[in-house]
Amino acid sequence: MRKKLTIAAFVLSVLIIVSVTAIRAGMMGDMMGGGGMMGGMMSQMAWYGGASVPIDWKTPRPPENEASIKMGNRIYQNRCVPCHGSKGDGAGRIAAELEVKPRDFTSGTFKFRSTPTGYPPTNEDLFTTVSRGLHGTAMLPWTQLSTVEKWYVVYFIKTFSDVFEEDDEKIVVKPPKSDKSETEYIALGKETYKKAKCAQCHGDKGYGDGEKADKLKDDWHNPIRPRNFVGELLKRGMEINDIYLTIATGLYGTPMEGYQDKLSKDEIMSLAYYIRSIALKKRPRRGMMMGMMSSMTSDEMIGMRIYHHGG
Repeated sequence: MRKKLTIAAFVLSVLIIVSVTAIRAGMMGDMMGGGGMMGGMMSQMAWYGGASVPIDWKTPRPPENEASIKMGNRIYQNRCVPCHGSKGDGAGRIAAELEVKPRDFTSGTFKFRSTPTGYPPTNEDLFTTVSRGLHGTAMLPWTQLSTVEKWYVVYFIKTFSDVFEEDDEKIVVKPPKSDKSETEYIALGKETYKKAKCAQCHGDKGYGDGEKADKLKDDWHNPIRPRNFVGELLKRGMEINDIYLTIATGLYGTPMEGYQDKLSKDEIMSLAYYIRSIALKKRPRRGMMMGMMSSMTSDEMIGMRIYHHGG
């Protein structure tokens, strides 16, 4: 409890200092569009509440070459090492404090992808995670980095594993276009939830309290709990296509298998709509800064400490 209060006090001081500094420096930026120091901060505050951070696909990406990788290494050493470690093995000095362990890049095992289980993520998948972060974890959206800097980091992360050196053509799962009403999808999704036996892990009503919930472990033998859809934000966010991809491709390295070959596209889409219908849409807020902190997870608080202070 004392540890969490200490982190909360630090987070509050950071928010005040950054706000005052931004205002004095005239760096408010376009708050609605996310520009400037204050704009990035506003985007993060919205993210803590449950919103998704917009992704910049318009800015031309830099070439993936030695110069870009070298730039990515510099940023990684400054920003990512506290959690992911200098060797990319997820053994950074902060890792032991985190409930959701940092990704071990050397394993080549990535949860959030648009590729089938067993395949490495695309560059766009990695860029999305760096840009948007993962709700409930210390992986915050890196709004302080420019679009080009994020691409540099993506290129460098790929050097930790030889899975990215394979010449296999990337198979990308693409969510279909919706052809039913939301009401129809939700009704079908409720039945698909039963058919796919989602309740065994996530519980009958989605509270993450299924019969297998306490017995699950990831590929590194760490205990892992299924998502509580009702009480926790979805890590990828609330967009239907993102929920679809999680169901279709699974979360590689965890008991959450992909259902691309077990359910039809229509059933997966319906399940995505059903899960969104019961999921937590946004966190309750009581006041501005203190209200935001009261709803943050301990991992997110640690993530904010790293984000603003390097750990």
